[in-house]
Amino acid sequence: MARIHAFEFEDLAWFPASLRNRMTEYLDFLGSRMRGFVELAASRIEPLLDAGDEARVVDLGSGSGGALPTVARALAVAGHPLRVTLTDRYPNGEALERVCAEDPGRFAWYPEPVDARAVPAELPGVRTMFLSMHHFRPDDARAILADAAHSRNPIAVFEGTERNPLLIVAFSLTVPIVVLLTAPFIRPFRWSRLFFSWVVPLLPFLIWWDGLVSHLRTYSTDELEALVAEIPSDGWRWDIRRERIPGTPAYCIHLVGHPA
Repeated sequence: MARIHAFEFEDLAWFPASLRNRMTEYLDFLGSRMRGFVELAASRIEPLLDAGDEARVVDLGSGSGGALPTVARALAVAGHPLRVTLTDRYPNGEALERVCAEDPGRFAWYPEPVDARAVPAELPGVRTMFLSMHHFRPDDARAILADAAHSRNPIAVFEGTERNPLLIVAFSLTVPIVVLLTAPFIRPFRWSRLFFSWVVPLLPFLIWWDGLVSHLRTYSTDELEALVAEIPSDGWRWDIRRERIPGTPAYCIHLVGHPA
């Protein structure tokens, strides 16, 4: 199935921030509750951390917090203290402030927009991307990976979607219902979320569309291999896999780049 780079509402500069934030809050709500995904991501990030030392992690495309806070807490329990900086091209300041307030010694957020293709030098550390690489066209995706390699900052990329027709059909049939059912339980509670879910069902449509396009945009392992093959990176290693998420029938496509 060929990759299709259709538009996602979240990527549009003119798209209302209030709706974008409600959509990313939904993704964060689900992502933080997928224990198998958290375990898998933590196991791939752990080897990139310096044993016994406090590691710096820079999350790119954090949305409203993303999966990294849950992963970071799992790593801390396993004996890997972290200092995490959350960043985004369209940072949701209110949500990121809330994440940082829950654990101010571990999390901070970068208030300026961050271009993942050229991360500021003042943000060194292990880079992570959760469910966001598919937003970028091939040249931009390659630039993200090249910037990490050239700056010698390890990077770990995780995708929970793929171009599988059966998976896409199952997603299309279930996600609008899940959006409706979970709307009252996402915190902080917002009447606007209920209104745009139950009264005017705009959020179910927006999340369905962006999710469908995310599947169609997701890079396969072969396509990721082709991207990194064009990056001159002596002394650098790429590890790309498609791996089953523990406890689920779903798969995660992930890429890890680090010094050899």
